[in-house]
Amino acid sequence: MKQFLKKFFGFSIILLVIFLSSFILGKFGVESISYYKLPADKKYIMLGHSHSEVAYDDSMINNFSNFANSGEAYFYTYLKARKLIKENEHIQVVFIEYSNNQLTKQFEEFIWDDVYLPIRLPAYLPLMDFSELNLLVSNNTSMFQNQIVKALMKNTFHNIGAIINKGNCQVNNLRFGGFLSRESSHVDSLVQSADKTRKEDIDFEISKINLFYLKKTIDLCESNGKKVILVRTPIHENWEGLYSEKAYKKNLKANFPDVEYVDFNGFKLKNSEFYDFSHMNEIGSKVYSTWFNEILNQGFLEVQEKQAYTDKQIDLIVKKNNLVLMDVE
Repeated sequence: MKQFLKKFFGFSIILLVIFLSSFILGKFGVESISYYKLPADKKYIMLGHSHSEVAYDDSMINNFSNFANSGEAYFYTYLKARKLIKENEHIQVVFIEYSNNQLTKQFEEFIWDDVYLPIRLPAYLPLMDFSELNLLVSNNTSMFQNQIVKALMKNTFHNIGAIINKGNCQVNNLRFGGFLSRESSHVDSLVQSADKTRKEDIDFEISKINLFYLKKTIDLCESNGKKVILVRTPIHENWEGLYSEKAYKKNLKANFPDVEYVDFNGFKLKNSEFYDFSHMNEIGSKVYSTWFNEILNQGFLEVQEKQAYTDKQIDLIVKKNNLVLMDVE
């Protein structure tokens, strides 16, 4: 018993030292060098999961930073938005991915399961309050206990690196998000094996937690004077998530009737411009990012009827491409 208590207290002291070190370095070191600061010209940010992560090449889009991250649930989107908005008053517009799979009950696994919790903790642990920590602990106690020390140590080393490099580590070094380019395409082979029966009436159980944090993210942005635009990034027509289209639109109307929403899924890409059914590859992202930058430069954000404007711009591309094909023939 004495040996157990000795080990327990020893472990507790080590944990406390690591926690205090990480907190002090984060609070007085990283914060003081503006670790989470964006350049003054970055007025627009994108938040979301992998659909956005691989689509918006922010090196090609003016005044825009992509902070989308693969498998990111709205719980983490909220933490990210809270920190970025606090540190960057110049942010004007927050684009948030709202795709068919993000409010499903299954997507809660991306908050606390054994695969994603170890990935998220190092980046987001310093941003959490007690209630947010408690959510993770109560849903996956064993994995949280297993990963907490590792997460704190990773944060400590990252904070030290940030201080030494005077903030040049950048926020995405902890996988806070950022554009990710994917090479090649697997779509042609996927089409051959795809289910040819079209389904559009599949319902799904909604995730109350993800819905709660999406609403919190929107409220956070709007209360800080930031414009919020929910968007759906183009995906391949064979993506199975589209089978829940009716439920998707029903939930959008029921939960976000007063939030601007723009569906970019009408922007059609070739099979060779997708990595798979739900992600663009580097070719597709260049095509799409070029167009997205063009409509931003043309005043998209000032347009009242953004969906109608978007559809018109997409129609112009279709007509232009048809003319090119006629000329070739």
